[in-house]
Amino acid sequence: MPKRAPLLLTAALLTLPLLGACGKRAPEDLTSKLLYTASGSYDAQADVRDRVNRSTRTVLWVEHPPLEAARVEVTYASEARQVAWTMTITAPKFTIGDVLKENPGAAQPAGPTPGQRFTGGRLKNVLVLPTEDGLRLLTRGYAVQRETALLPLFDQPAP
Repeated sequence: MPKRAPLLLTAALLTLPLLGACGKRAPEDLTSKLLYTASGSYDAQADVRDRVNRSTRTVLWVEHPPLEAARVEVTYASEARQVAWTMTITAPKFTIGDVLKENPGAAQPAGPTPGQRFTGGRLKNVLVLPTEDGLRLLTRGYAVQRETALLPLFDQPAP
């Protein structure tokens, strides 16, 4: 049994650096924050979490939004949040250009309206439209389920 103790101690010492690395989070870039917000990672800190109807929910941040903005609201299909959501960002302290810099070559104009459609990268199939006071992002899945009038913007051929 005495030989077993040094082996266990060695295994424990070798495991510690791995555990420490797992606990550290990589710095979040803007694209990651957008995706984390859309997927529900920050819902616990939301000011309002509400059920709109049987299959639609909304989350709202006003006091401490997860993004640098005055207000962030996410509406999503409760049965398919990862692929069917829309996010309205009011008075953001960033621009769509900042997101595009992190995703070069992954976006193209969305057609006749001013906006961008991501055709690749982490924001693939997300449409970004300017609003009067900020930005609106939505997935193709959300458009299919709830805003079919926007579907042609997803189907525009690449320039």
